[in-house]
Amino acid sequence: MTDCKPSPSPTDNTVQLSKHGETFADPSVYRIIVGALQYVAITRPEISFSVSRVRQYMYNPTMDHWKAVQRILHYLKGTLTYGLSIAPSTSSSMHVYCDVGWAADPDDRYHVSWLTSLLKELQLPCRRALVDRGQLSVRYIPSTDQTDDVFTKALSSSRFSQLRSKINVSKLDMSLLGGVR
Repeated sequence: MTDCKPSPSPTDNTVQLSKHGETFADPSVYRIIVGALQYVAITRPEISFSVSRVRQYMYNPTMDHWKAVQRILHYLKGTLTYGLSIAPSTSSSMHVYCDVGWAADPDDRYHVSWLTSLLKELQLPCRRALVDRGQLSVRYIPSTDQTDDVFTKALSSSRFSQLRSKINVSKLDMSLLGGVR
């Protein structure tokens, strides 16, 4: 992998993964790498969608799944100096985005929405009451303005790059104190 060609995005938006296909020869290697990628996604949130996709096939990976894992690794190889830039904020508001992907999974056509679980975890079960009191705002956002697409969809390289910068993942200054590199 040290000499691999970098990829402009972690996912090929023309490929739809499925549970059917040629079995990958070493599922334990697949699981180890995908497990490691889950940790990488903590500080590199732009790969979270791609990692989530390949994680679905941990117990029966195919060659197509392995190619998708390799694509993520190629992307990371080309963006080694990138990272999540976190700055202090005076705002205490929280913004939650949800993309309703009905029937997006080709294997079971199941819709998974994390918004309900998030609201339950945050102990906000009465969404209607919160909306009525003005404490929760539900808004339509046109597809062209949806920053969360980077977390929910396979995107073209140009769209991915555009949204990556909106979530504060960018090339970081890697110099140390005192100007040491």
